[in-house]
Amino acid sequence: MGLQKGKYSLILNIAGEIWRCLGNNQKSCEILFGQMRLYKLNMTPYNATYNSSIDTPRIWWLATDDKYDYLQQLALQILGITPHSTGCEQIFSTLDWIYGKRQLRLSITKVEAMAKI
Repeated sequence: MGLQKGKYSLILNIAGEIWRCLGNNQKSCEILFGQMRLYKLNMTPYNATYNSSIDTPRIWWLATDDKYDYLQQLALQILGITPHSTGCEQIFSTLDWIYGKRQLRLSITKVEAMAKI
């Protein structure tokens, strides 16, 4: 199953934005895009098999060996992001404490202001 039409260029643009935000220059970004093309086409060094019983995505990326490790760095950076909802849960907990079961007649603006405090 491949990418939907038009999604690859979107992925390239987002990867380029992330890459530049990490402090990298245009030349390294061009090399990164070349590495992404090799990965998309399943070409060396990105054609190693992935064994889900042994490998993790992090191990697979650490095992790739390219002259420049830009795609490897980007992949490991993205894999290092831990998804969580702690911030939302804290806000809901605070709002429950403020608003709670008492069904206060507070305006949305006042509840929002209290939650920000």
